[in-house]
Amino acid sequence: MALDPFEPIVFGAEGAELVATVLPYGLTIHTIGTEEGEDFIGGPEHPRDHQTRGRAFLNPIIGRFANRLPVGKIDYTSASGHSGHLQLEEYRGPGVVLHGGAEGEKENQVDSIVQHGPFDRCYWQPLDTKESKFFCDAGYASTSNPTGKQSSLIFAIESPDGDSGFPGKLRVETLIALVPGSGSDSVMGKSAGKLLIRYRAALASDGSVEATPFNMTHHWGFNMSASNEQACKAENGTVTEQIIQMYPPPGKPLYHLDIDPAMLATGKMNVTTGEPETFSNPGSHHWDRKDGKRISDGMPANGYDDFYLWGPDASVPQADEISKIATEATKRMRVTSESAGRSVLFYSNQVGVQMYTAEGQPEHPADPAQSGGVMKQAHRKGGQPDSGNFKRSFTAIEFGGPHCGFLHDGLADMGGREEVLEKGQIYDNWVVCEAFRK
Repeated sequence: MALDPFEPIVFGAEGAELVATVLPYGLTIHTIGTEEGEDFIGGPEHPRDHQTRGRAFLNPIIGRFANRLPVGKIDYTSASGHSGHLQLEEYRGPGVVLHGGAEGEKENQVDSIVQHGPFDRCYWQPLDTKESKFFCDAGYASTSNPTGKQSSLIFAIESPDGDSGFPGKLRVETLIALVPGSGSDSVMGKSAGKLLIRYRAALASDGSVEATPFNMTHHWGFNMSASNEQACKAENGTVTEQIIQMYPPPGKPLYHLDIDPAMLATGKMNVTTGEPETFSNPGSHHWDRKDGKRISDGMPANGYDDFYLWGPDASVPQADEISKIATEATKRMRVTSESAGRSVLFYSNQVGVQMYTAEGQPEHPADPAQSGGVMKQAHRKGGQPDSGNFKRSFTAIEFGGPHCGFLHDGLADMGGREEVLEKGQIYDNWVVCEAFRK
């Protein structure tokens, strides 16, 4: 990599008003907006804060295993009967390992494809299309030395056997692509463009490991009003008055994943239409009702940090083109600020989504050293004083498999079985984010 990993790479396309920027460090989504000065993504002003201010998980890729797992020795068995075990150390909570675990002692080299996880601390290498193992025939162009504005790029790392406590040498590639929008919606307005993030990975064919747990995604956080002066004032810079709607596949209910006091999945699920006291995080979780739900409506006392799942959908198209996979049948979630007239709509082949209202961030005004860095200038248009990234200043959205899914029989048919990657398989998960404005 002859690139500065903290220099944002610009993604855009002719005919699209949507523009996004990405950092090779952590493959971090740095900005998303539809016009000059607009940014839907929470996070620090300065790209290097992602490294120097600690792991606040402000929009990076996360893995090898997203969300939470228990610590210690974990035995697992794949769908074909291959068995193995993990040995995980505690990180970010008693008895818990979060988002791939703590940083290791090995220092990564900026220009090497071999990177030691967790994934948010890796330098992701842009590839020439012909160098890709998983996307060379997908129809997207990529270069190892991007300059100017890109419409698509492929990034890769190789994760060594035993990395972060997970067995098996892996090659991981992520495609990012941006295309024009697809018309208008009566609620959200005119489409400004679509951003695809697609993850593919495989175990090394010459390795001795036959199967390994794997579940990766992005931990990106959205605030649809923070860079609009009037809307930011109306919503006090927070996300609590924004509307979220989830769309499970036709005929499938939306479930809430039950968690224990350590926030580890118990293997139980509740339908989101239940009474507030029936949830492990008591409150209203009915995101699939008609027209969605305002975040503040029935919000739990400690906000939201919850996983919602609908399970596998066999009807999802097996295609590479964004127009063929981002369809009415695969839309899964929207986030809307009525006061700003801005929305994002997500499509995905993944089985569920974690939604987190930044409850772990400090109260406003937040110390930048304790909150991932100084909040972006673009998010202080409503008269917000200088601050770090404070509590409820963004909604983190993480499409993936249910955490602990492969450890519970009750979650096997809800995506847990697919969380153990076997040799010869190619992991293939994707999410498309479409931006709208009124």
